[in-house]
Amino acid sequence: MAEKVPYYVFKETQVHSESSYSDSTVLIRLPTHSSSTRDGRRSYQQFQPDKLSFTEDETAFAEKFLASASSIHIRHDKYPRSVLWRVLDGGKTLSLRAVDLNKHKGISKKSESWTEIGLTLKFVFPNPIRPAGIAFADAEGQASLNVFILTISNDLYTLSLRDSLFCGSAGSEGNASDCYKTFLPSAFTIRYPHRLAAASAYDLLISLHDGGLLRLTREHGGDGSFWRESVLTEGGWKSSLRGYLTWQGQNSIRYGNMNLARSTATSIAFSPDNSYLFTVTLDHTLKAWNLEKGLVDCSKDLLDEDRKPEEAASFQIDPSQASLMVVLGESCSDGDLYYLVTFSPIGPGQFKFWAVKQSPNDQVYMEDMFPDTVFEPKAPSSEIWTIAQFNVTATANAQSKVMTILWKNNTNYQVHRQDIDILEAPQSWNRAWCAAATERLKDVPLPAPSELKPADTTEQWLEYLYCPGRFTMPMLETALSVYEHSVSKRPRSSASHNKALRERMCSSIGSTVTLSRNADGAMDYHRYHLDIDLQWRRLYRAAKDLQKQSGEALSIAIDVSEGLTWVVSSGGVSAIRNCSDLELVLHSRPETFHQKEFQETCELNHMLRSTDVDLVSVHALIRAASTFVENFPGSLNQSAAAITDSELFQDQASSVTDRITSFYDRCNFVDQISDDDYNQLKLNLKPLGGFEGLSTTLFDATLEIILQGPKKGRDGLLTEFGATVLTRVAQETIELNRSVIQSLLVLVVFVTIDSACEEELVDHFDAEQIYLTLLSSLKGHEVLYWLSRRSILNRPTKEIGSAEAGPRKLSATPSLSEKSREVSLLHLLIVELSSLPRAQIKYPHASLITHYSHHLLIQTGLFDAEEYEAKVGAILCNLLRCGELELATSFSKFLPSSEFSAYLRGRLDLSRNHNSIAALQFKKAALGLAQSTPKYVTLETTDHLLDLEETQLFHHGQAKYFKHIADLYRKHRDYTFAADFAAIALQYVNSSLENEMSNFRSGLLADLFSSSIRSSRYDIAYSTLCQYTDKQLQQNGAQRLVTTMCDSGNSSLLLTFPFTGQQPEIDAALVEKCQNTLNLYTGAPYHKILYAWRLKHGDFRGAASILYDRLQRLHMASTVSNDTQNSAVTQAYLALINILSTLGEGQAWILVEKKRDQNSLKRGRLSPVMDGAYLAALGSTDSKRKIVTLDDIRKEYQAELDSIALVENGQFSFTDGDVMEGVEAL
Repeated sequence: MAEKVPYYVFKETQVHSESSYSDSTVLIRLPTHSSSTRDGRRSYQQFQPDKLSFTEDETAFAEKFLASASSIHIRHDKYPRSVLWRVLDGGKTLSLRAVDLNKHKGISKKSESWTEIGLTLKFVFPNPIRPAGIAFADAEGQASLNVFILTISNDLYTLSLRDSLFCGSAGSEGNASDCYKTFLPSAFTIRYPHRLAAASAYDLLISLHDGGLLRLTREHGGDGSFWRESVLTEGGWKSSLRGYLTWQGQNSIRYGNMNLARSTATSIAFSPDNSYLFTVTLDHTLKAWNLEKGLVDCSKDLLDEDRKPEEAASFQIDPSQASLMVVLGESCSDGDLYYLVTFSPIGPGQFKFWAVKQSPNDQVYMEDMFPDTVFEPKAPSSEIWTIAQFNVTATANAQSKVMTILWKNNTNYQVHRQDIDILEAPQSWNRAWCAAATERLKDVPLPAPSELKPADTTEQWLEYLYCPGRFTMPMLETALSVYEHSVSKRPRSSASHNKALRERMCSSIGSTVTLSRNADGAMDYHRYHLDIDLQWRRLYRAAKDLQKQSGEALSIAIDVSEGLTWVVSSGGVSAIRNCSDLELVLHSRPETFHQKEFQETCELNHMLRSTDVDLVSVHALIRAASTFVENFPGSLNQSAAAITDSELFQDQASSVTDRITSFYDRCNFVDQISDDDYNQLKLNLKPLGGFEGLSTTLFDATLEIILQGPKKGRDGLLTEFGATVLTRVAQETIELNRSVIQSLLVLVVFVTIDSACEEELVDHFDAEQIYLTLLSSLKGHEVLYWLSRRSILNRPTKEIGSAEAGPRKLSATPSLSEKSREVSLLHLLIVELSSLPRAQIKYPHASLITHYSHHLLIQTGLFDAEEYEAKVGAILCNLLRCGELELATSFSKFLPSSEFSAYLRGRLDLSRNHNSIAALQFKKAALGLAQSTPKYVTLETTDHLLDLEETQLFHHGQAKYFKHIADLYRKHRDYTFAADFAAIALQYVNSSLENEMSNFRSGLLADLFSSSIRSSRYDIAYSTLCQYTDKQLQQNGAQRLVTTMCDSGNSSLLLTFPFTGQQPEIDAALVEKCQNTLNLYTGAPYHKILYAWRLKHGDFRGAASILYDRLQRLHMASTVSNDTQNSAVTQAYLALINILSTLGEGQAWILVEKKRDQNSLKRGRLSPVMDGAYLAALGSTDSKRKIVTLDDIRKEYQAELDSIALVENGQFSFTDGDVMEGVEAL
């Protein structure tokens, strides 16, 4: 009988154990038992953020980040339901984290909010935890999780953890003070513990080194500070003498620092009612203990064989083995109480099925159910594999059980599964087993130098290493440290830690490679780039080694109610989910699809077949296309990828046939595809009937299984961890689908154009339709592929410690929504779209995870031609809103050619300060976005990049659209383009205006006027001002225009504006500026400007008046000036004399204010700066109007000249009277 190959109907999805949130871990340091009892709780330390530290080498990395023991504790009807526990830091730290997929309603019945269980609790112990020294239990009627920890100092810790501790919610500080108790069993003074097990929250069993068992019990409601001790031995309640002596014999087994008796129990399980205890001892014996009596009721060899004493040494179990027995609680046959499944690890290993029965004397015994059958598991391959753990779980059918086996080969592992009828186990055992295929994301090709890509592969390597979910930050940090040590042999400088990791990577790689010359003496850039790529590969191998260590499987955990199996590794967890139809095709042989056993297996494992497609034909097509492309040389693969990219995202004016022909010619298939390649392709298509079997229907059917998914459920919200799991499934789905579609596309191009294939094609092969359909599907996958490989720092909406958030306290630990974390863009998209239905018997999570991740990809709308543009646009808007301009620039290639896309490109160019290019894009988008239908711009399509008021400016005419563009430029402080677009908007405002549009026009005029002034386009500002209908606004605008032009030195241009009907207002504005001028030597020369303004408009006397005012101010300033000749004053006199001379005889006069009280001027120490003291001096004097004639001015001018002459000759007075005369001359 031929050996049956396992059916790969399951797939693993790996997730790192570390949370993506920053500051989501808290440390709780616990004291020893002696210090706890002596000092009370004073030794307990409050919560502290776990600041992530990076390690320098592999050993330190393994101790800090890789678990030495780990598993998932599954709870029922309590939250969190699934708790991942890990032992770190050499056994001194116990890490606990909830790994529920769904959010759960708050524990309080009054609470309707959904609870996010997201914190990681790390309990730090003063002494390392013993191997197998951790047990979990849940107390009935209580929500607390009970954790029991036994350290090498023999301290027993009892942790009572409420759900609020995992949430970090209010009241958790109360839990912190009483979450632990310690106890030191007196039995450990002469005995040593080996393994800990919990029957319940109040009943513990500890196997002892001498073969005995220590039972610890506490009262209901006890806190764990006191336990009653009972020692069980095969001799009854009373211990034998050797239990009080230091025991060591020739038959003992050395394990760690202890000598274990061969009768020591290494595997412990409890009966369903906890009245019996079953143990497997190191001497290969299965025992049933009556806990009430403290006696062994039955004892048998693990394989139910009678052995000679000399054979005992060869049937000795390693003390590290713990998973050797499972108790199944439900009876399926009369006389059976329940069942045991045991495993003997001796040799290749062998399972046994036992029925536990009760004898007439009320003792139980074990009966071998199938004594003539050898249940020997089949290893995954011919290599050396060992069974690390197994589990048997019940199903809805009492007879049907599910056996899950974890196989290990060094750091590699495989999970096998079989549905077994407990009463017909031999028949079930001989069926083909089910296996879980490994994750394909590990097999992604590495970056490599290419003629079609930049010669330097640095950017490609950074993208590869930082691909979300591939490596953790501690992995990359440690890998860089290992790489630097291997290159320089010197420790990393402390200054380098201040730089970003990417920068340090590039710096380290660059420092190891030098640019040399080739044989011709020229710079050898080709060799330089190859050397750079080689160094990146060395760094990658260091990270890969760390990743391999973190992938070592430690245990399996099965959530029966949710229908999901977990593989827990040292660095993360893997969900074992059902394969999709496409994954079934890729991982199975074609002959299995029609086998009845395979179909029954799929049905038993709740495989959700979403289609009725013939998988045999699809398998043949995909296998032929994939094999055909895989045999391509590297250059042809790169060419095909580049051409495909241009076909997807560049405007195509040619016909479909011409595009296919161009694709074929540019790839040069004629020369690149050999006869052997052609013959191999023809052979692979033989199951379809050769090239004649290719049809449009077959390609459509293949795409149908690629884009499959059930309807969306709405009764369960994802946790952050659940979204991470779905994201990883989606990542692999995208990678797989994309690869298959690319292969199919290349196949279609080749067989359509190649003459040898074309002759065999039939009419039902529509190449053009298939080509367009594949391109459409591939386009959506390319977008998702891009999202899956880029990450973003998702910042909280409010910062912790802000006035709104309040100070950080233990009782107010921020929720996950308030924490920042580095996540992939695909993750954010899934969080927004997804909800995972609660598991049911018919649809367990193993099935739902797969199919809902597929559904989420469809739900993005990227595969719908009508929704594609809106969905891609929304993603770009999100990136712009978050300020991720580099990512937005890279993503913009996915935008189609449309008005909405042109607008988004404009927004991107504007954000990047490419304002002129943005203006062209905005104008290109104007016509489509101004029309009333169809409506592209809404809050949803822009992902709130625009607010409601802004969206209302679209699809309501070009005037409102261009106003929006003007507003954008004004926000970016580019007032030139803001004025241009405001002017364009005005052109589309109708002359016959309603009230609403009249207000709109007024707003546009105000925007245009303001932008024109800010951009120094004063002619446009003036013309805009003339269009104002509101006189008050026009007057205010005129004053602003005058002030701005004068202050900016554009007074000459100001004088060219007629200001029809506004001359008095302009004059008054200038007069006010003159009055407020404090210093004539700085700022705008308002006196001169007003003088010129009045001259231009024929007001000569007014011009003379302002010159006289300026002369007064100059004269006052000259009293403390260093200018002995008073040149500014004398020039002012001449200008005033000239202007008065033009008025004619009898008209050469002006009316001025006469100063009567000059005391303040005497006392003032005025300077040329002319600060507020000068203005106060002028304002404090009483004034009286008087007439000043031309002759008066000439006399004052002559007096000024005489005064200057006296000063030059040294004839000046120091008396107050002289000073007064100088002031009076003013």
